[in-house]
Amino acid sequence: MRKRLNVSLALVIALSFGIAPSPQAQASARIEVQSVIPATVPVTGQSLPELAAAVAAISAGDVELVIHAPGALVPPLEVYNAVENGSIDASLAPASFWARTLPAAQVFAGLPFGPAPVELLAWLRHGGGAEIWQEIIADRGLHAIICGITTAEAGGWFREEIKTLDDLNGLRMRFLGLGAEVMEEFGVSTQLLAPTDIFTALQLGSIDATEFSQPAIDLSFGFYQIAQHYYLPGWHQPSTLVYFIISKTKWQSLSAAQQSQLDVACDAQIQRDIAAGEAAQFAALEQLQAKGVTLHRWPNEFLAAFEEAWLNVVQRHVANDADFAKAWKSLSMFRARYALWQEMGYLK
Repeated sequence: MRKRLNVSLALVIALSFGIAPSPQAQASARIEVQSVIPATVPVTGQSLPELAAAVAAISAGDVELVIHAPGALVPPLEVYNAVENGSIDASLAPASFWARTLPAAQVFAGLPFGPAPVELLAWLRHGGGAEIWQEIIADRGLHAIICGITTAEAGGWFREEIKTLDDLNGLRMRFLGLGAEVMEEFGVSTQLLAPTDIFTALQLGSIDATEFSQPAIDLSFGFYQIAQHYYLPGWHQPSTLVYFIISKTKWQSLSAAQQSQLDVACDAQIQRDIAAGEAAQFAALEQLQAKGVTLHRWPNEFLAAFEEAWLNVVQRHVANDADFAKAWKSLSMFRARYALWQEMGYLK
């Protein structure tokens, strides 16, 4: 039933944009897509299958996304570089996976103490963010479409309660993106692991703690079996943008109609991700509590210390990378103006 509803939604959106199913005379397109999250994972694991179904519906089967499991073609953390050099056609992944070779990509992924999903999308679509992103990746070998968003994440799993900031010193922790640099300010030794490698690392003691995603997703990975102190909120990623990345060669081989069909399907996926993500979390927290997990909210003094360290981290990136500086300036100016609406327009 859910698949039929998603397909129907995709068709309605397509028609509202004036995009009819592809004529039979048009050459069909087969796009090999490697996922980075197993399809068995709730919410984010369902995004790529949902996208594939929507694209098939909109195009009347003219565009086929052939899904490969994480690691089937290239290691999950290498999908951006693999698409860029043409090793694979496409993937669906956060831009933070590209940070090693393109640090500015992190501004377009998920920022510590950054905007909530609606504000982030407003900046991208109407505040100049998307244009800056396209400038930054213009000479790269891929095309990137905003194709999903993960709402607020959790703050991490720990074996022992974190009573003081000093308790972080010396911990080995899996951490993604710019938040990892913040944690390093407190003596945490961070490393980036692919999603499918995290549980094993925890189990073997290679890491002492981990952050990953939202409660429903974390629950499916079973981290609670090893670490039963769960900290929220995920200050490091209030929003996480996900992109459908496709090699420029493959993108340019598509007709204008096929390109539009992918664009529209991705717009629909953003809506599905937000709704599914928000609907799944409270039940997951209830299940975790039933399994003996202790839920902790980061104390205000911890959050204040993390934010102060974050400002030091971001200034280093601004000083060292012109693209990062340009994107950060644009986002900061937008947020400064948006604050008036946020303050006056919403209930506290």
